[in-house]
Amino acid sequence: MNTRHVQTIVVGAYLGAAPFYWIPLMSDAGWRSVKYVWAAAAIGLAAHVYRKAHGCIRLPRGPFGPAGLIALLVIGSPGYLQAESGAAAAEATIDVLFGFLFAWAGFWVASTGRDQLDRALATAAIVMSAGVLVQLAQWYSGHPDWRSPFRPELQLYQTGFGAGRTGWSNAIALLLPGVYFLRRGTTYLPAVLGLLLLSGCVACAGRAGIVVATAGLAAGAWTRSTRRWFVISIVSALSILAAVVAFSPETLRLERLEGGWDSYNIDAWSAGRTTGYAVALEMLIERPALGYGVDQVDLRDHGFIYADVHNVWLRTGLEFGVAYPLSFLLLIVLLLVRRMRTLLHTQRSRERGLPIVTVGAGVALSMFEPNILIGSFQVSAVWWFCCGILSAQTPDSVLKPKPDHGGRLGSPGRLTQHPRVIFASPGDQVSGAGHAR
Repeated sequence: MNTRHVQTIVVGAYLGAAPFYWIPLMSDAGWRSVKYVWAAAAIGLAAHVYRKAHGCIRLPRGPFGPAGLIALLVIGSPGYLQAESGAAAAEATIDVLFGFLFAWAGFWVASTGRDQLDRALATAAIVMSAGVLVQLAQWYSGHPDWRSPFRPELQLYQTGFGAGRTGWSNAIALLLPGVYFLRRGTTYLPAVLGLLLLSGCVACAGRAGIVVATAGLAAGAWTRSTRRWFVISIVSALSILAAVVAFSPETLRLERLEGGWDSYNIDAWSAGRTTGYAVALEMLIERPALGYGVDQVDLRDHGFIYADVHNVWLRTGLEFGVAYPLSFLLLIVLLLVRRMRTLLHTQRSRERGLPIVTVGAGVALSMFEPNILIGSFQVSAVWWFCCGILSAQTPDSVLKPKPDHGGRLGSPGRLTQHPRVIFASPGDQVSGAGHAR
């Protein structure tokens, strides 16, 4: 087995297994250590294969390159300096560092070969699908009788292999577009796996995850499925959601809205999150520039039953100051703008938008969760990986190919050896001006 195949397996399997907060017969600390070693091995393999293919190591330019990492660490320094403890500051730093490292791993894998990229993301989705199969088996049969060590009062089907209900659902929503990276000749399997993953979201009742996963399934089916399977996927997804609303409304906590859509009922439906947002905004207004420090804000001190603000941008603003979430959001916007500029130079290819679907899914989930994207690298590894893919698809990656002695473009094999032209899809042409179109 060559190094590229090993890279595909190690990177892809890690992306699929990273959201598993626990596995049977292994301690939480032990599994966490294994995952960090696994992540380091995946990053190292991606760098090694890239260097072997291109003779050097390049880092992505732009927002998710070294400049973006340094900027976030500097801007976030007030939060690190005011952290509850040195361990909390170190953990927050490592979380951001690993995020950028995996973005660079995505850049390296994507710049090495399209096949390696497709297989890695498909492998990740298959690994997650295996976990969801176990989750659904427990839902329907009661076996295996496993429970999350973080929430032992809940069944496996309610938490999956996450720390709680929403974490597992969010991880599924981020990974779901990966099923559409399976080989093109397979039209039904991505749709089947996509519906399986959506069912996993429904089982653990993560409402934001359900909505985002449904949107991801629709987008993925549109990009890579035939028209028939696109229709089948959408109709099946809507049927699943309609059945839940009709026969099990408590899954989505819809009974809390029976009194109407007033502020009280909406707050009850959101498990008190809207009130938490109001309190967080008041606190942020008091210390907008420097924040309060990492792990220094606990909503339980204000009478809530949960500790964290369920919004990444508010939480990071409270911990690091408003400049931090604004800077991070700017990095994402710049990345997407650069990607759109690339589309203007290339023939429109719907499948190229799949990494954008994952990045957009992460941003959507961040509006309702406290730690996704920043604060929980393992759950968000595939999001950072897709940011790296998009970094490799910017206009900087469009290179004018050299003609051979006959004045014609070199062979496809010669072109694909250069990291900057690897993203010309099989149907794309390369113009004499040096732009794929």
